[in-house]
Amino acid sequence: MAGDARAAYRLVRIYAVCRGRDADGNAVARPPAKPPQLAAADDPLFTPASHAEIEQEQARAQASRDRLCEGLGRIPGEGRAKGYWHWLQVAADAGSTEAMITFARQVVRFYPQVEGEHREPHSSRLLGRAEDIARYREQAVGYLQRALRQGDPRALAAYAREYAGGSLFAPDPLQACAYVIAWRSTAAMQNPLNRLRSWAILSREQALLDPAQRQQARALAAQIEARFAGYAANGAG
Repeated sequence: MAGDARAAYRLVRIYAVCRGRDADGNAVARPPAKPPQLAAADDPLFTPASHAEIEQEQARAQASRDRLCEGLGRIPGEGRAKGYWHWLQVAADAGSTEAMITFARQVVRFYPQVEGEHREPHSSRLLGRAEDIARYREQAVGYLQRALRQGDPRALAAYAREYAGGSLFAPDPLQACAYVIAWRSTAAMQNPLNRLRSWAILSREQALLDPAQRQQARALAAQIEARFAGYAANGAG
């Protein structure tokens, strides 16, 4: 099953990443996204990440994308979205936590809350699909819960983002701080981009809390860390 999940998610990445074409019509990887802005050096919440570290990580990620697309011929544009969503769900159902988290992120991006939602320019055309959207969003939450129980630290980051102003959960800066503090306790912080992303969430959300609430967030983070350590040790799904 694990091999099936990996194979399915590789197809997802191909659909998502191998979009460009070289002079011979072969697929090439898209360039990396712009990294988050560096924090002030005296910020007490900031774990240093040098420009050299960021560039090295971006180069590593780009090399991975290039390897993924190497040798592929032209990928037809028609049916790309359908294939992407199909294999994303196949991979998630087969146990890929990366697919589960990606599914949740994409649902938030393409299927926002319709009722009372004004920040998405395409909300009006989704009004007739309210039931479908509700089902996708419920599925996304289920996938995040499952990824967390399987011990994937990216699920902690996803929870933090959603509580910090996503749309799967009601905004809650205390919960956002707790989950991002828990995320910052994992090996994911070896990646300098994750250190920057976690700092961005924590510094913004913590500013919304009073001292007592900040203490509550730290206490809740300790509980989350303990539960997550148990999940990671047991590999429970």
